[in-house]
Amino acid sequence: MNIFYSRLGFTCFLLSLAFAGFAQKNIGWRLMATHEIDYSLDYATVDMDSITSIYQAIKMNLKEGKINVYQSTVFFKDGYRQQDDHKYPVLEADGTRIYLKGNERLIDKIAIRFDWKDKTEDKSVVEFWGRK
Repeated sequence: MNIFYSRLGFTCFLLSLAFAGFAQKNIGWRLMATHEIDYSLDYATVDMDSITSIYQAIKMNLKEGKINVYQSTVFFKDGYRQQDDHKYPVLEADGTRIYLKGNERLIDKIAIRFDWKDKTEDKSVVEFWGRK
């Protein structure tokens, strides 16, 4: 009987660790925008007009579908832009991060250049998260 309770306790402990890790995945990150990818194009531009906060980093998560993002450009409201080439272009569910350089600036829009791994009937959906 003691073995049963010890195994049950250990299983509950492992499940709580897994849940805590999943819940902490986006702690400190705020969802800024969601964009559905158009397969007829090789780029997408996402307006961030409603964003009034200043962020230090951006994370792109792939919610559905499969695409490779190989370049991103962040346009700021002061006219400056930051372009990044992604060394590992596969955009997976854990996210591709862009660390913003320079002074604190408001984001105007984000442009990404991509291609797709397996063009599926489902559209790819990209989430843009910001960290202050």
